[in-house]
Amino acid sequence: MSKSKTIRPVDVILIWDDAAQMILHYVFRDGWAWNDFHQAMKQASSLTQQAQGRTLHSVLDFTAAPSIRAGAFYHFSQAANQLTDTYARGQIIVVSASPILWAIIRVTAILLPQFAKNLSHVPTLDAAYAALRPSINSELETQF
Repeated sequence: MSKSKTIRPVDVILIWDDAAQMILHYVFRDGWAWNDFHQAMKQASSLTQQAQGRTLHSVLDFTAAPSIRAGAFYHFSQAANQLTDTYARGQIIVVSASPILWAIIRVTAILLPQFAKNLSHVPTLDAAYAALRPSINSELETQF
């Protein structure tokens, strides 16, 4: 009798948050690992190939993942440096109430100032959408 395989669910999920496909929403679930994040980044690279010239925003949602993994600064900064140039980088909003994650964002902003102007931290998903609304509305108006 062969052993049955246990398939581990993906703990970083990537979805489009809007019909215009301007907001990539990364949902980090409790128990996520760096492999999950890197898989989501590969998926994002594939999805964004169609975004020629558009502005894309990212929401990194840690509301369901109360802890941050060791190596966060390294992995997130590497991911930021590998983003494709086929689209304009919009806002990157991190959603979390974690003071540790807030500190990592502040360090990232200091060490990678090219991302500081687009990087922000909010405690709730509603606050993230409120922060994105002016940019999205403005970009949609200029497209039509």
